[in-house]
Amino acid sequence: MRARNLRSADVKSLRRACAFFLVLLGLTSVGCRRGLPDAESYGARLYASRCSGCHAVYNPGSLTASMWEVQVQAMEPRMREAGLPTLTHDERRAILDYLQQHAER
Repeated sequence: MRARNLRSADVKSLRRACAFFLVLLGLTSVGCRRGLPDAESYGARLYASRCSGCHAVYNPGSLTASMWEVQVQAMEPRMREAGLPTLTHDERRAILDYLQQHAER
């Protein structure tokens, strides 16, 4: 009987996790569907080209300037793990400048 209760609890946890993921995915995709601000700027084009290879680009207004700094830094090891060239200093600066300029205020 106890094993059955554990399985039931595991199934409930899995259902909650899936529901949370689907809600998060829905919210994220809504934010991604808006066009990028200043889409023709160098920073926007660089951001879109370098970051969209692994995931959808997020609207810069979805995070604060300081959050973008953390996020860009967190992507560096993931790029290496994926076998992609990491951002050069100039690319990182241009992308971060763009994201922070249009970040949530």
